[in-house]
Amino acid sequence: MSIILKSLVIGLVFSFSIFAHADETGGNYYFKGRIYKLSPFVDAPPKSVSKNNTLSDYELKMSLQLNQTPVKNQGNRGSCAYFSATALVESLIKKKVQEDVNISEEYLIYHGKAVHGYYSGGDGSSAYENLRTMRDGFLLERDAPYQPSWFAKGLPCENYKSGSSGVPVYCYAHRKPAPQTMARKISIGNIKRISVSSFSSEFISAMNKYKTAILVGLPVNHKGWDGETGYVHYNEEMRRECQQSPSSCGGHSVLVTGYDIKKEIFYFKNSWGNDWGKSGYGTMPFSYVDKYSSGNSVTAALYGDVNLPSDHDVFPTPKITGVKINVYYGEKLGISLQASVSGIPNMAFYTSTFMAYRIRENEAISDRNSVMLKTPENSYVIGKFFKIAKDNGYLNLTTSNPAMMDIPFSDIDTSQANGGDIFLRVSAYVFDDINGWKKLWRVFDPVDL
Repeated sequence: MSIILKSLVIGLVFSFSIFAHADETGGNYYFKGRIYKLSPFVDAPPKSVSKNNTLSDYELKMSLQLNQTPVKNQGNRGSCAYFSATALVESLIKKKVQEDVNISEEYLIYHGKAVHGYYSGGDGSSAYENLRTMRDGFLLERDAPYQPSWFAKGLPCENYKSGSSGVPVYCYAHRKPAPQTMARKISIGNIKRISVSSFSSEFISAMNKYKTAILVGLPVNHKGWDGETGYVHYNEEMRRECQQSPSSCGGHSVLVTGYDIKKEIFYFKNSWGNDWGKSGYGTMPFSYVDKYSSGNSVTAALYGDVNLPSDHDVFPTPKITGVKINVYYGEKLGISLQASVSGIPNMAFYTSTFMAYRIRENEAISDRNSVMLKTPENSYVIGKFFKIAKDNGYLNLTTSNPAMMDIPFSDIDTSQANGGDIFLRVSAYVFDDINGWKKLWRVFDPVDL
């Protein structure tokens, strides 16, 4: 049995100028130890805004949050425009069929960059091209799971610098799905875009007319984005700071999901995890959109059928069993992990080994009672392993083919432990678009050095 969706109305934003600079890198936003990559900062003076008295014609409040799917986590890739676009399409499918659907950002990124060549020299994108790419169909997250930045340590492009010249397209686009995965692609039909000016009065008018959320692109100064409350703003003082230090600022795309005329605020869905703001949602003043939003926003009608498989919301459960750790002493300290991993079709599987010591020697070592050793260069001592599982979801790490993690002895300075015991903190993770890195297994093993 399939779910047939005949017609949708969706809102997407035209190319946000800061997303077009694929050969540059933006700043980073830090929250709870996580790093979120921003698009490059492009300065623009505040727009002129005339007072609009027609807002009395509309509902004083509107919330489209009930139509939203779960908040996602874009991780350490500058992929916000992909996430805001899929969030919007998902919300309209949910509105029609009253079920959540999780569209694959990983496939949208691959198809846009590797097939169409849109922004293939960087992480960024624009909603216009994302929308055009989705006309070719989409995959579900379970079929093409989101992956972390391949520029991270232990991943395929760690020896390249993001944003520099000569970086292969695959570092941004990642790999093509297998033929059996592509066979599960879902057709989405034709999309007609309808432009909406990026002013609060036009947003409110469009939301009342179409009852759909709207994508918007914004300049970001981290001082104006409170991750605890979700309240965000921007002003001339922050703009001057960004002018002086553009690498510390950037741009970001979010999904506007409602408004309150009396409070003069918009509500929006972010892509930085559900512990950011209020369960992943934030608020911004009308003036942020009126003065500083970039480019035009659009709403669009989607014509044609969307055929969702009846089990579209069924996800496999990642599981790791039979874990065995061996330590080898040679030119480097070698850590071998053997295990059977299941329920991770096409997912990124990652293992890491940090070296740690206890804070309180009279207590068992744990995440809360440990400190990671650092190298002489002040980075963490780490060995790592990366593998993408196949379509069947199984990964067998055997004696002859284990997850191998090597740590140079020159990186190890045991004096930091002040004579205390040294432990290997060995962990295994998988990655998806909801949780980012999800820990499957961890152990602290004493090591004799």
